[in-house]
Amino acid sequence: MTDNEKLDVILEKLVSLDQKVDSVKTELKQEISEVKQDVSGLKQDVSELKQEMSEVKQDVSGLKQDVSELKQEMSEVKQDVTGLKLHIENVTDKNIQIIAEGHLDLNRNLHEALKEGHQEELLVIRVSMLEDEVKALKRKVDKIA
Repeated sequence: MTDNEKLDVILEKLVSLDQKVDSVKTELKQEISEVKQDVSGLKQDVSELKQEMSEVKQDVSGLKQDVSELKQEMSEVKQDVTGLKLHIENVTDKNIQIIAEGHLDLNRNLHEALKEGHQEELLVIRVSMLEDEVKALKRKVDKIA
């Protein structure tokens, strides 16, 4: 084989290699372009997720505030219920007891009981209610002072 023939074979191999390299370059460029598009899509998705996360944080903050307000309102309701319990215990129960004591003497004449006992019971109940109102006013004055 002559030098020219050897050079022709080498040249053919180089041309073939050059074509293969060009083909690989084209494929790599295409794949790189696809990867860039994918990365761009991912960046957009991340941006959207950040925005949605910000909205979720705002919602959670609002919910925390609502829960705090509900807790305060619940505390106020508990105080009201406690006040009602005390009122029932101190006023209503006492008034029921006074009425019951007034009716213990069933042998009394109905007519007498209605005349005298009824007036007396009403006065005792009225005094009891006034005492409770005075106590409530005292508590309010003590809170203010």
